[in-house]
Amino acid sequence: MTEDTRGRRIVVAVGVVVVALAGVVGFVVGENAAESGESVQVFGSVAIPASGPALGAFGALLAAAVLGGLFALVELASRLESTEATE
Repeated sequence: MTEDTRGRRIVVAVGVVVVALAGVVGFVVGENAAESGESVQVFGSVAIPASGPALGAFGALLAAAVLGGLFALVELASRLESTEATE
């Protein structure tokens, strides 16, 4: 296993843990918010039911989208740097 492959595995593992934690926190918040209202407004336009599974899924999907975007930008920067180094 090369150091590059090992580093990628660590980054992916950390990402999976963060997404799982976001889902758990969303679930806990959703279970507690269910007592206060019917739904939660997200970004001013999207209404999500105030339930544990719904907010857990939203938290996990949002974390996955943000981390995926950041990881993609890091990958792009790495590729651009490696092409400049070979020229």
